[in-house]
Amino acid sequence: MNHTDIVYAPWREEFLLSPKTEEGCIFCNRIETPELDAEHFVIYRGDTSLVMLNLYPYTSGHVLIIPYRHVNGMEELTDQENLESAQLMQQSIAVMKRAMKPNGFTLGLNLGQAAGAGIPEHRHWHVVARWNGDTNFLPVVGGARLPAVRVEESYRLLAEAWNTTE
Repeated sequence: MNHTDIVYAPWREEFLLSPKTEEGCIFCNRIETPELDAEHFVIYRGDTSLVMLNLYPYTSGHVLIIPYRHVNGMEELTDQENLESAQLMQQSIAVMKRAMKPNGFTLGLNLGQAAGAGIPEHRHWHVVARWNGDTNFLPVVGGARLPAVRVEESYRLLAEAWNTTE
């Protein structure tokens, strides 16, 4: 492999090189600190769940819908949590359509580590904006992702668009 075969992801550098000092559930920590919403890229807080950007997205604008309660299994969610989570997925799609103009969406829910859940102990859904060509050779052959819009800019676009829908 030579240097032209490497794809760099500089937005991950700070995370990878910084000491891992955060204790407890990363989602619960975000839920409990509303004063840091902008820093944590929290876009919206509902009655039972919040919407925030994924810091390590599959594509630009990749958001997470996270119930406030620290629950793992789908069977543990209340009807209200299920309903609001579904509504927040709908609203996330509407906001992304206006703000980022994707060609489609992937909705995801990984139940358990074996199913690919990166944080299996706290239930969450993924809403991933998709563009024609974003499933090209790079993720398949190279095992790399290349989001076109930085997380900070995605947050600005989505938060602004979200606030105009309320």
